[in-house]
Amino acid sequence: MDDKKLEQLREREELLGLEEKELRKEALLKEKLAEEEKKIDALEKKEMRLLGMPSYSTVLFAIAVIASAAIAVYLRVPMLKYPGFYEPDGFYHYSVIRAAVTHNFFVPENLSISGWPKPAPITEPRGLYWVTLFPYFFLRFAGLSYYTVMRDIPVLFALFDMFGAYYLSRFMSRDKLFGALVIALVGLSLGDAARTSALIYRGDGFVAIFLILSLIFFLEIFRSASRNKKLFFMVLSGIALALGNFVWNGAAFATIVYMLSFILVVGVAFILERHDSIYNSAYILGALLIWFVLVNMLKAAGQLVGAQLLTGWHFLVLYAMLAAGLFIAYYLAKNQHRYRRYTGTAPQRLALFAGFAALAAILLWAAIPSIVYEVFIGNGFSVTSAFSATIQELTSPTYGFLFASFGIVLFTTPISLAITASPFLHSPMGAWALSLMGLMPYFFMKAYDTGKGWLGGNARLRFDISEGLLVMVAYMATTAYLQVSAIRFNSLVSVPLAIFSAYTIYWLFLMAKGAWASAKKRIIVLAVGSLLILAFLGALLNYDMAFGMGLAPADSINNGLLSALAWMKNNTASNSVVLTIWPDGSVVEGAANRTSVTDSVGSQNAEKGDAFANWILNSSSDPGFLTRNITGKPDYFLVRYTWLGETDGIFIESGMNQSLKNTYAYVQFNRIGEQVSGNYSIFNLTNTFLGLSAIMAIGRNSTINSYLETPRGISPFSYILFYNDNNNTYELVKQSRYNATNGETILIMYSNQQNSNIRVNITGAFVFQNGIASSNLFKFLYLCGYNSCAWDNSLASMRLVYADYDTKIFKITYNGTG
Repeated sequence: MDDKKLEQLREREELLGLEEKELRKEALLKEKLAEEEKKIDALEKKEMRLLGMPSYSTVLFAIAVIASAAIAVYLRVPMLKYPGFYEPDGFYHYSVIRAAVTHNFFVPENLSISGWPKPAPITEPRGLYWVTLFPYFFLRFAGLSYYTVMRDIPVLFALFDMFGAYYLSRFMSRDKLFGALVIALVGLSLGDAARTSALIYRGDGFVAIFLILSLIFFLEIFRSASRNKKLFFMVLSGIALALGNFVWNGAAFATIVYMLSFILVVGVAFILERHDSIYNSAYILGALLIWFVLVNMLKAAGQLVGAQLLTGWHFLVLYAMLAAGLFIAYYLAKNQHRYRRYTGTAPQRLALFAGFAALAAILLWAAIPSIVYEVFIGNGFSVTSAFSATIQELTSPTYGFLFASFGIVLFTTPISLAITASPFLHSPMGAWALSLMGLMPYFFMKAYDTGKGWLGGNARLRFDISEGLLVMVAYMATTAYLQVSAIRFNSLVSVPLAIFSAYTIYWLFLMAKGAWASAKKRIIVLAVGSLLILAFLGALLNYDMAFGMGLAPADSINNGLLSALAWMKNNTASNSVVLTIWPDGSVVEGAANRTSVTDSVGSQNAEKGDAFANWILNSSSDPGFLTRNITGKPDYFLVRYTWLGETDGIFIESGMNQSLKNTYAYVQFNRIGEQVSGNYSIFNLTNTFLGLSAIMAIGRNSTINSYLETPRGISPFSYILFYNDNNNTYELVKQSRYNATNGETILIMYSNQQNSNIRVNITGAFVFQNGIASSNLFKFLYLCGYNSCAWDNSLASMRLVYADYDTKIFKITYNGTG
């Protein structure tokens, strides 16, 4: 026994000796770092005295911030010249806000004019509407309408994103040049502007600031010294994270960012033996618990009614795993001397962490594979029906889209270069993995910041991972995954992309400055570098202006459609029901305040959308369609010429045989010329892009013939349709001059207004394949006027009551009783 005790004592002495040596090494390292910081500080003070930076840095920063804010607003307000909102969803949300104001600022459970025959429930979180209702409650006394507030409020959130990103970036460096660059790059990001410009009203445009605030409070927990402050920031962090869910159903990504930040902080703290960070991470679990309680309180109160991922029992499984991981890290850190054989070196701790992470992933997949797929693979945007396949924003991004969203910022970081590669890779997951690899250089790009103004620091190539960097890695990793998978998420990735891009520029600037010892040479670097940064920002601004100033409302929302809906609002009964395609249904609800059978938010279900698509492209009038419960006998039908450009998507929704797709094509001629030859007026119709040409000859004795010119000879059209733009009358001529025809229809649109030396003033010409030419859509657009209508059946008939260059409105009569 005595020998064993002696052996144990020796082992303890050896361990104590090793610990003492390591403590001495740590002390020496700290002394060296302190000396290095003093030298850097002395050099910076000398430079600042020479350059006058202490007195001017604040002024320069203020000028940069004001200029960035002004430019950001300028880039985001050009669409205010258009009436209404950017896209159909905005009109739906306007209808909800109008209903809430009518009901004394109470958002109803159902929107009475959405869906038919039963009003559709409002499935958006109520915070989306309180973004407008809260400021309007006060601003109404200043004479502002909720329409004005709703159109302008997204621009305010752009400023929130800019300054929120600035305060978040200060956990990486407090240098004012870095901060000014962050503010400028968020403000100049068209990806951010895609959701924070006037007229654009979407939850993903409002969610970023709440995630940013939650991450700022997350990091303040690690910075705070007192327990009370940590608890205070823990509560604030949980509240801010819950507010993200309050404004957007897709806020699960924010929860993933938060949880991934926790995992990275705990993992790195364990590997690098940062025991304080492990202990402080318990407060992060507290914040997550507060978030979970709050979102479920909001759900119980009816404020969160949509399907929000990670707000149910699945979260508790993930939370238990996070808590177990923290406990293991805490236990091993506290009992380090017992397990030194397994955790004695950083590589050993890294291997242990990786093993636990892999085990947790396997257990998670085994326990709840559905939630794993939804959050980490499908993320809710996987195409599950023909209806969702036609929604453009769920497609993967192209290089052109990425450049349009971020411009030359794509060339400032390894991360953005990796994202750019996503359109060229077969798998979005491969592009995401490449993006994560692009984060590695930042682990070595250390900026020694003194916090003393403009460029008050130096750059080094030294491995260093702070909590601020880890949070930004989690933010970037999550949003980069979303971006490579679908174009709709370009605004979410814009903030971390701007921060990393700004850090790259700032760090390179410091490296260049540090390459020269003399202050005189550093002044030259400062001048040249400043000019390069200004040129970079100027080029980005120039591109933004060229692209952004040409923006117009989506889904072909124009004055013609809005004029038609103004007529509808003033000339139809308030309880009228309107049948139209689902995106235009939201505009009907918002602009005309009339019930729509389908719309883009509340009742865009595939059952109605697909059935409508099949009816509008079918050659049969389908007598039962208008009277089935799916449509509920609507009173009016609204059709638009712009639907011709959407026939591809409508065809997919209809579920028709794909082999028939080519029969629903059409071509527009963009060049029309006339020649008079004897008794004929000969019109040359050309599509210069496709190299197509057609001839139409009108004889003075009223004979008509028309054909397409091909390398094999002429291809006579089966039908020639004349359509009068002025009074919406038409005449269909079946061609009998030729023995055989091609089955196609040529449409000639003309005006009564005479042009000099032209017998027929042709305003447009199209060729339609037989499938679309025989469809109900074609009948409503061109064969249904004030005097007669080719669409008719035993149960209902259509009567044109309004028409303009964009829209036609028909009154539906059922068996003579309508």
